Amino acid sequence: ALPLACSSVPRSRPFGASALTTLLMVVTLTAACGSSGRTMRPPTPGATAPPRQTSTTITRPPTTSFTLTAPEFQTGGTLPSDYQCPSTSSPALIWTQPPAGTVELALVVIDVSAGNRVHWLVVAIPANVPGLSKGASGVAGGSLPPGAIELRNSAGAVGWDPPCPADEIHAYSFQLLAFTTPQKIDPGADPEIVRQNLTAAATATATLTVTVNPSGSRGSASAGSAGT
Repeated sequence: ALPLACSSVPRSRPFGASALTTLLMVVTLTAACGSSGRTMRPPTPGATAPPRQTSTTITRPPTTSFTLTAPEFQTGGTLPSDYQCPSTSSPALIWTQPPAGTVELALVVIDVSAGNRVHWLVVAIPANVPGLSKGASGVAGGSLPPGAIELRNSAGAVGWDPPCPADEIHAYSFQLLAFTTPQKIDPGADPEIVRQNLTAAATATATLTVTVNPSGSRGSASAGSAGT
């Protein structure tokens, strides 16, 4: 005899032995058609469900490059004689956009070879200013960006103090400092103290380092700049 299909339903017969047989066949077929044939196994003791997959967005950190450059010289190079004594002209400087959150900048120029002697201090430079023009220091009759203020250098004068080493090659560091809060500076404070406080408060620093050979210095240095 051919096997019964899951969709076939036996016709009704008078209730009796044959009817009971038919009922049993229907129950058996229903159970067979509703099962996939696979047996569920109990989970292994201590097993846990696998973690649910969640979508993760990978955000690349922003690339920021805060750099300080000069049109007439490069870091590691020599400061042109136009900016050494007896000239009082300050060099032109250009910098990239400061880090996000910067509200103001400060420029510090020091003689690394002379115990970090301060040659130039400019504070409260607006964050949107891209640089300083040649001769911007008031010593040479120039003008700084609106809001920027020059402070005393280690020679005791306000503005750019041109390098004038007398004995050996000196290294000078131009440091542009970024701040996320306005800095309160006492104009009469010692330049070295001001430099230390600014350096400690800065959130980012761009540096340009040059050297000055005494043989390249022109003329005689002023009393405040002699030997530096």
